Amino acid sequence: MQMIRNNAITGISLDPSETTMDRCDSCEYAKATRKPIGKVQDPPRREDSGDEVHSDLLRAKDEAFNAYKYYEAWANTQFDTKIKRLRSD
Repeated sequence: MQMIRNNAITGISLDPSETTMDRCDSCEYAKATRKPIGKVQDPPRREDSGDEVHSDLLRAKDEAFNAYKYYEAWANTQFDTKIKRLRSD
């Protein structure tokens, strides 16, 4: 509408009695504010690397325990930590 007033666009005439010309529902929806994402995690992050470990099971379930023992030894060697909780599918 401002471009028409500034004569940047010619050949268009607008009805001045139209009150919704300056408003666009899609634009107002896009500019609507949203609630910010909270900074508090639920549940809170664990303090140490071994507090909680997430894992997928292997192709063969009988390999899982040996893989866990290997990972536990690696974590103990590299990070000097014990695994406190293991979550897997």
